[in-house]
Amino acid sequence: MSYDWRDDEFGWKEVRTELARIRRRVRARWLLTLAISFVLALVVVAWQMRRERTFQATVMLRVIEGGFDPESAPPTSAQLQDYFWEVALSRRRLTDAMEQFDLYPGMRNIDPLLAVDEMRTVLDVRVLRNYFQIERDPDAPPRSARVALSYSHADPETAIEVARAIANLITEQEALNRRQATEVALESMTMSASQLERALVETRMEEAQIAREMAVSSPEAAAALAIRLMGVRKRIGSLQDQSVAASGAVKTLGLRSLAEGEELGLRIEVIDPGRIPPVTMSSTLRMVVLGLMTFVFSLPITGTAVAAYDLRVYDAEDLKRLGLDPFGLVPAFPGYRQASLNARLGLRKGAS
Repeated sequence: MSYDWRDDEFGWKEVRTELARIRRRVRARWLLTLAISFVLALVVVAWQMRRERTFQATVMLRVIEGGFDPESAPPTSAQLQDYFWEVALSRRRLTDAMEQFDLYPGMRNIDPLLAVDEMRTVLDVRVLRNYFQIERDPDAPPRSARVALSYSHADPETAIEVARAIANLITEQEALNRRQATEVALESMTMSASQLERALVETRMEEAQIAREMAVSSPEAAAALAIRLMGVRKRIGSLQDQSVAASGAVKTLGLRSLAEGEELGLRIEVIDPGRIPPVTMSSTLRMVVLGLMTFVFSLPITGTAVAAYDLRVYDAEDLKRLGLDPFGLVPAFPGYRQASLNARLGLRKGAS
């Protein structure tokens, strides 16, 4: 029969035997086991009491794409999170929220950047659903993503108010950015259209000048001027096409500007303003429950540690683990813990 390494592994029988041994040794040192578990529970409760209890409030946002561009890749969830952390939750917006609710006044007086970093530690941004990854046809509705913005504070009402204020600042500022971007684009396109109009007028004046010169020139000079006139008229046609396209773009951007530029970039709106975080239990009851749970769950671990590090020999099984084969077992009797024979005999006489 070939050797199988699984024959050397512990089975359920050995596991049950080891658990029974741990139970016997824990029963012999039950007071120490309970004391260690109780101390561990006290340490966990004391550590938790030193920490400020906070409540997390969450506001749901929706990010909607603007104009459809089949050549550009849609934003991933990681890119959306980076956009919120780096752009939407900018330093100025967080500073405005802190000033509105008088948050971290000591840090703001020392270093405003330190207060901003502290506020970022209690903020959380999670992309829950990202429909940007779904392919879209040009005629299909715009895609969107759901983003959860959370803020934690010791006061549940302050937590939800700050979360809502930050969400409103984001939506208002993003709308302002879209309007500004549209206005800049409109101004740039208007300037381009004006330059095209001026160039078209100058080219037509040049056409009229060449026509007058052809009327009074010799046949040889008129032929050269005719060739030049053909080039000017070709340039006039190109400028007219560019001017019409620029005028159409100006009209389109003007309509977008009236609509607050919602077709440019990403549009963010609040879809769920959230609610006040519920206070399920008082701080005292919470500490009591935490202590009881820590005590109960630490008992098996503490018992295993006590049984493993206890060097006393309690039964024949402990001797066998030390490599000693016992000849028999002497049961407990009055005075078995005494070292001298006289003391043991004295206790035996007293018992009789």
